[in-house]
Amino acid sequence: MKHTLASALFLLCLCGLPNAAEARVSRRVIRREAIQERLEAGQRAPYLRTASYARLYDNDAFGFTLRFPSEWTAEELGETQGAITTVVLFLSPLEGEGDASRENINLVTEDVPPSVTAGDYAEAAIAQQRRLFDGFTLLHSRPLSFGGLPGHGIAFEAAFGGKRLIFEQAWIQRHGTMYVWTLAAPATTIDRYSLVFHDLLSTFTFNG
Repeated sequence: MKHTLASALFLLCLCGLPNAAEARVSRRVIRREAIQERLEAGQRAPYLRTASYARLYDNDAFGFTLRFPSEWTAEELGETQGAITTVVLFLSPLEGEGDASRENINLVTEDVPPSVTAGDYAEAAIAQQRRLFDGFTLLHSRPLSFGGLPGHGIAFEAAFGGKRLIFEQAWIQRHGTMYVWTLAAPATTIDRYSLVFHDLLSTFTFNG
């Protein structure tokens, strides 16, 4: 695929005593399984506690609405560079005096040929992320749906800004526009923020 990927912008049998290399591999496998369990826990949790998802976001330019947590804030950006538009950023609240950063969920769109499917996009996105991020580890890649359309989702671990983060991405294609949602959070909180991510996607609706 020759077009630029919007997803690229966001932008673990024991037999005797293992040697050091085997121990490192074992720890990585265990950690990866633990992260996957946290991701799955977030996605299995009941969707949409409506009392806390009271805020409505309506985007006239792209013709969709969704609901997001009342304690989060939305920053509408609308910044376009070539075929890519950074549409909106949803920011989590700070969790105390020691919390120096806010997790975010963001939407980027990319103009693509209408023949490009979500599955096609996934293959190119994963290849691009491997080149873009240090220590890229794919956690899952599978079909999903939201907005009434078939799509695709991936999760991966990578180094970013001097930290190890878990990224979740999900996208659908409609009328030649790929809608790419991205979440980034530490492994220790990914289950909680993955829940918000999937809750938000479950409310995503095109206006017409």
